[in-house]
Amino acid sequence: MTFTEFLTGKREQISWGSETTYGTGVTPTEVIGLNARVDPDFNQNWQNILTAGADARTIASKVAGSLSLPFTLTFCPTNWKFLQYCGYSVANGGSVGEYTHTFTIANTIESFTLEWARQATTDRVITLDGCVVKKASISYKKSSGEGTDALMAVSLDCVAQGYSIGTSVTSLSAITATPYQFRMVKWTVNSTETVEVNSGGINIDNGINEDDSRYCNSTLNREIGEPIPKVHKIFGTMSINKKDDTQLDHWDSAVAVTGTNTLLFYRGSNDQLLITFTGLRYAQCNEPTQLEGVTYSDIVWSSLSVAMVATDATETY
Repeated sequence: MTFTEFLTGKREQISWGSETTYGTGVTPTEVIGLNARVDPDFNQNWQNILTAGADARTIASKVAGSLSLPFTLTFCPTNWKFLQYCGYSVANGGSVGEYTHTFTIANTIESFTLEWARQATTDRVITLDGCVVKKASISYKKSSGEGTDALMAVSLDCVAQGYSIGTSVTSLSAITATPYQFRMVKWTVNSTETVEVNSGGINIDNGINEDDSRYCNSTLNREIGEPIPKVHKIFGTMSINKKDDTQLDHWDSAVAVTGTNTLLFYRGSNDQLLITFTGLRYAQCNEPTQLEGVTYSDIVWSSLSVAMVATDATETY
C-alpha cells in the first residue's frame, strides 16, 4: 500500500544570514533557534477591475497590487545574535572564553535573508530577502511540569521585501547549545534582587511601518524600499508575588526608579546577557484581589534606553 507524505513542522529548518545590501539575498549561515516557527501573513493585495464595459454586476478581473510580506518568527534563543536585527549595532570584544558583544542603538536597521525549508521527499523552500524586525519581544514564565513552557521565547514581528520558492535546502549544522529557560532570569530593581517573579517580558519597538517605504516607483515595482526606523521604545511586564509594598511604592512615587535596574539572562559563568535600564518607570502596578491565591503585583514598565552586553564563547556576532 502506498501512503501520501504530508509536511510536518517538526522537520522544518529555519535559518538566516545577515545581508550586506538591503534586499540582496545571501546564503543562510545558521539555524535561528530551538523550536523555531514562521507564521506568515503574506498577501498579493489584488486590485479589482470592476468594469470593462460589459453589462454585468460581477468583478470583471483582478490585477496584482502591492506585495505584502509580513511574518512572525518565534524561537527559543541559545545566543543573543538576533539583537543585531532589533535596531542595535554590535561591537565584539573580550578574549577566548569570555567574548563580549556590546549592543548600541543604531539609526538604521540591519536586514537578513530568511530560508524557510520544509523538508520532505521533495523539499519546499521559501526564501525571504530584505527581512527586517519591526518589533521584538523576549518572554518567560515559571514552569513546574513537562512540555515546552519552561523555555524562554523570542518573538520577532518582521517584514520582507521579496521572496522566491525553490527546492534547495542550505546544509547547516543543528543547534547543540543549551536553551535559555525561565530559571535563568534575574531582575534587580532599585539595586535589590527581586526573587518572586512569576513571569515577564521585554519588548523592543523600532517604530517601523512598511507603508512608509512603499513608493510610486517602477524599479521597486510591487516591493517596498528600505524600512525606516523611527522612535525606539523599550517596555515590558513583570508579575511578582506580593510580600510588601515595594513595587506599589515604585509606582506611587511617579518618578523613575532609583538605583541599579537590570535584567540578567544567566546560563552560566561568562555566558549571559545583561540589560541595564536607564529611566525605568512603572506605568501600572495592579494588585487584584486573590480570594484563594497569592496576591501579586501585575507591573507594566518602560525605560528610556538600555545598555546590553552579552558574554559567551562566540568570538563574533
